[in-house]
Formats: sequence, C-alpha cells, structure tokens
Amino acid sequence: MEEIIRYVGSNYPTIIKLTIEHLYLVSISVGVAILTGVPIGILITKDKKLADAVLYIASVIITIPSVAMFGLMIPLLSLVNRGIGFWPAAIAIFLYSQLPIIRNTYTAINNIDPALRDATISALTAEVDVDKKSVTEVAQGFLKAQGLL
Repeated sequence: MEEIIRYVGSNYPTIIKLTIEHLYLVSISVGVAILTGVPIGILITKDKKLADAVLYIASVIITIPSVAMFGLMIPLLSLVNRGIGFWPAAIAIFLYSQLPIIRNTYTAINNIDPALRDATISALTAEVDVDKKSVTEVAQGFLKAQGLL
C-alpha cells in the first residue's frame, strides 16, 4: 500500500493529465454515440424487421473482443495516418456503446402505454396552441400601448 501511495505522489501530474485525456476521450465517444444511438432507437420502433436487423448488427459488434477490434482498426486507420491513439479508441468506445443506447431507447419507447403517448402528444399540441395565443395577445397589448396598433 505504501508503494502505491508513493507512486501516486511522485506521478500525480501525469495521473491527472491522463485522467483528463481519458475523460475527454470517453465524453466525446459516448456523446457521439448518444447523438446517433437515440435517433436510431427511435427510428426502429416503427419497423419490427428493421429493429431486429439493427439490434442484431449492434449485438454482433459488441461481441467482438477489444483486442480483435483494435487489430482490425489499426491497419485500416493507418491508411489515413490515424493507426494508433485517439481515433481507434474513440471508434471502439463508440461502437461498443451503441447496443445499450439503441436497445434501451427502443425498449423504453415500446414500453410506453399507447394511450399515454397519445395523451402526451395532445397535451403538448394544446400547450403550443395556448402559448402561441398568449404570446400573440401579449404582443398585441404591447403594440397597442406603444400606439403602434
């Protein structure tokens, strides 16, 4: 235990720097995965065959061992001078995070009671109409008070 404390103490700046790099890598990769996975999960709720195909492909990707994934990506990314470093790691994290994001989005949307979904859409539509009317009335009152209407 004493050796670990000594190691951390003597390498503290490096540990902090690498922790920040790791957080950046994961944040970017998972952020992009969320931006792509959630819309895909929403899209596949409308078509069962498409959902089965997309979830199958994502399941196959997640079963590829990480060493094999890097073994495939490093030669391909070397063609564009990105063989080792940030890009292979970012792509691997992105690919591995797609299945949980897509599957959870798909499952969540399919588990919403259809009556609740319809009621929510109706309420949101009514709220937009009320807000539009309120804004119009406030704007008209302002313009009348200014003598512009």
